[in-house]
Amino acid sequence: MVIALKRLSLLISVLILLVFSGYDMVASETKVSYPGSDCILAVRSADGSTSPPAGDGQKIPLPIDPHIASGSKCRGACGYDCPSTCKSKPEMKICVEDQWGKFHEYWKYAGIIECGSVEACRVHDQCYDNCAGDPAPATCRLVCDKDNYDKYGFDELTSWVSGNGPFDSYILYSDKPVSDGGFMAGPCPSCCPDISGSWKGYLTVTKVAGDSPIINGTSRPVQGDKFVVDQTDCDIKLKFDNNEISGKMEAGVATLQDSPKGTVTKAVLKLESGKLIVLLDQATSKGAIITSQGTLSK
Repeated sequence: MVIALKRLSLLISVLILLVFSGYDMVASETKVSYPGSDCILAVRSADGSTSPPAGDGQKIPLPIDPHIASGSKCRGACGYDCPSTCKSKPEMKICVEDQWGKFHEYWKYAGIIECGSVEACRVHDQCYDNCAGDPAPATCRLVCDKDNYDKYGFDELTSWVSGNGPFDSYILYSDKPVSDGGFMAGPCPSCCPDISGSWKGYLTVTKVAGDSPIINGTSRPVQGDKFVVDQTDCDIKLKFDNNEISGKMEAGVATLQDSPKGTVTKAVLKLESGKLIVLLDQATSKGAIITSQGTLSK
């Protein structure tokens, strides 16, 4: 009996804490792309405006304070409002252009935090949202609490209400974005880092899959005229010895797997501090795959 009473008391505490959270995932109506990790996220508006896009909580932060009737913050995060388990993230900028690419505007997002989320928290918070306009909101919220308890159980709810996992996702939140520089002519600038040109250095074998006399740790020199990258915006082509392979750069990483000519089956290229980080897969005549890595310079 004593154990049962203690369990009931703790459950009541959990339900009380759950009252204070809220949630509303707003789907973005913009087309989003990540052309380069060192560049600003480019967003094409669905209309003629350059206003900040609706947050999705993943690429574009949701507002910390969505100004809803309950006054709740960090909607969808497990725990009370924005719990201490949320982690701070660097500021970010987003470039928004109109649907024709005639104008653009930069928006700065500060105070960014990343919070753990799970279906139970999102469903419960949405249920509370629906109670805001209910004639008997307190009774409505108790129904939300009971439904969550019946579906997910006591132990996990206790962890979630404290802002702990297990989570199925993480949500980004920020302060209200502010314009940085105002309204400007033209589309958002291209954001793919320039990796074009000739590169030289050494590539070292790091993996051999299949039958091959080549062994791990084998290094070979790479001459600049033998390792050449052609680039048009975010379209990349690598010419290595008598090999060619193409692909696109996304999030600052060029992954090349298209139209291979020769032994190269895949190449991954990334610019870091002026150096080109290279991962290369090559196929032998016997079907073995030789993986090499290296850091090249101009």
